Amino acid sequence: MGLLGRVVNALGEPIDGGPPISNVQFVSSDGTPPAAMERDRITEPMPLGVRAIDTMIPCGRGQRLGIFAGSGVGKSSLLSMIVRGTTAPISVLALVGERGREVREFVEGDLGPEGLARSVVVVATSDEPSLVRLRAAFTATRIAEYFRDLGNDVVLCMDSVTRVAMAQREVGLAAGEPPATRGYPPSVFGLMPRLLERAGMSPTGSITGLYTVLVDGDDLNDPIADNVRSILDGHIVLSRKLATQGHFPAIDVLESISRAEKAITTREQREASVAVRRLMAAKRDAKDLIDIGAQPTPKETLLRIRRIEEDLAKAELAQAAQDERDALERLHASREQYRRLVNELAGPLEPEQFTRLHAATTAAATSVMTMEGSVHAATDVVAQTRSRVLNAAMRTSGIERLVERDNEVRQAESLAADQKAAEESNAGRRARGRK
Repeated sequence: MGLLGRVVNALGEPIDGGPPISNVQFVSSDGTPPAAMERDRITEPMPLGVRAIDTMIPCGRGQRLGIFAGSGVGKSSLLSMIVRGTTAPISVLALVGERGREVREFVEGDLGPEGLARSVVVVATSDEPSLVRLRAAFTATRIAEYFRDLGNDVVLCMDSVTRVAMAQREVGLAAGEPPATRGYPPSVFGLMPRLLERAGMSPTGSITGLYTVLVDGDDLNDPIADNVRSILDGHIVLSRKLATQGHFPAIDVLESISRAEKAITTREQREASVAVRRLMAAKRDAKDLIDIGAQPTPKETLLRIRRIEEDLAKAELAQAAQDERDALERLHASREQYRRLVNELAGPLEPEQFTRLHAATTAAATSVMTMEGSVHAATDVVAQTRSRVLNAAMRTSGIERLVERDNEVRQAESLAADQKAAEESNAGRRARGRK
């Protein structure tokens, strides 16, 4: 277990400044996927700690899901939420083709000490050679297979499969392969199943795979996106429109689907999910007309939609508040570590001890600044989410008043109709009596 809590490169060598990894075993990174008839069926849910996914797009233990989105919509942030919130004991993260600036931000800020303690992070930044970036994806998958073979349930997160495909495109074109769809040679489309099929169930354990896909121009029919979607067991679509509205995670529930949902949920859960989807679809279809008051949608249905939106916003506020508390705890821990190192640095030390402590103190100071940034960001998210909750509550309250007013009008109309009918009946009896 010497790999847990470590950050390694594409060759499995530590790059986090820690001690060498003990009990090293040299194996090939090109593993063999489990045979089709040896795979256990997906029958149990794997909670990921994100309410929108666990309720509307449930993930099963051993399932493979793709996270499809354009740039800057929140794919990496969603992965960090999943790693912190999942019930799986071990997580393996592959950061392939990421910006060098984002690696420490992700590890120290988004992932945090508690997330890193049960994770292995494999890093190959965008400036590294294409062969190194390509190898990082296979190394991360092989590490996940190692823990799976020990009988563990592992969550494998890869960010992103698109950059793996780009690395293979560079290799293929350099080797003389002819370019095909959008410049991707045929070897790219042969590589995807060899990589993605290695995740899933096995007789000993499971690998639940989450793969981000960077879609070109938010086009979900991009060749790589379309190919990956055909291999995986479901997809989660992130919406740029929701992201620009400050709605995080920006999951478009109506465009997302889990192909294992029927096997891991009860009939009541599926019926509730379908009911919510129908309401959301009805609102989306008539959104423009509803906003200007031209759509004769029953106000009771609209009220149910508003209440769902309000409940989701409240759930997001609770999650954002918890993230803020976690960020504050990490900040306090980083400050305490920094104070302890400063006190040790002030004492009598040997030159080697001074050099080591000085480097550790500098790293701790950097960690404190990173945590302060994370706290500020979490506070901003809480403020934005609280504003959304208030707006949702105001919209719900307005619709409730309209519904109450309509009910009062209907009651008054019904009472007037009953009175009129009674008067007509009495008049008829009097007329018959005179005859």
